[in-house]
Amino acid sequence: MSSLPADRNSEPTSNRSTFEIRFHLLPPSGIPASSPIKTHHLMSLLHRVSRLLPTLPLNPRTMSTKAQTLFFKSAQFAVAGASKDQTKYGTKVLKWYQAREMKVTPVHPKEPELEGVKAVTNLTGLESPSRTSVSIVTPPKVTLALLKEGKELGVPAFWLQPGAEDEEVLKYVTKEGLTDRVVFGGPCVLVSGDDILKSLL
Repeated sequence: MSSLPADRNSEPTSNRSTFEIRFHLLPPSGIPASSPIKTHHLMSLLHRVSRLLPTLPLNPRTMSTKAQTLFFKSAQFAVAGASKDQTKYGTKVLKWYQAREMKVTPVHPKEPELEGVKAVTNLTGLESPSRTSVSIVTPPKVTLALLKEGKELGVPAFWLQPGAEDEEVLKYVTKEGLTDRVVFGGPCVLVSGDDILKSLL
C-alpha cells in the first residue's frame, strides 16, 4: 500500500475527541474501502508499526532514545515490580542493577526486603525521588499509578519494561508531556542497558 491519505473533512476540531481516517487505494484486509476508522481503535497497531500516531506527534523511537540516556544519568535507581520469584522479570531487572553495582531500591507494597536490599512500599519512600530513575515492571494499571506518583515527586525518568504499558498509559505519557522522560514501546533494560551505559562513559 503506497499511502494512507486522510480525508481533509475529518480533521480534528476542538469539540471532537477523536477524528476519522478514510483509507484509499488498498485498505487493510477486512476493512472496506473508504471506511471511517477512529484513531483510538488503531492505537496498538499504529504504535507498533508506524509509530506515527496522531496523538503522538513526536516519534516515540526518537523520544525513547533520549529518555534512555536521561534515565541512566541518575545517581540512584528503583525497581517497581520486583518480587521473591526469581523467574519474574522484575527480580531479574533488580539483580541487573545489583550486578553492575548500581545503587538500587526495590519498590514493593508488602515485602520489607528483596535480594538483600531494604524495600520501600511506594515511590514516596525513596531516599531521594528527584534523583532516582525508576524501572517499572508492573501491570499497566499499576504502572499508571506509579507514573502519576513519580511525576508529582519529580522522578527524572522512567523505564517501562515490555508489558508494563497499555493504551491508557501511553495516553497519559503523551498528555502530560513525559515522552522525553519515559522509555516505552518495547526496549528492555536487560537488553539495551549495557550499551547505553557504555555510550555515557
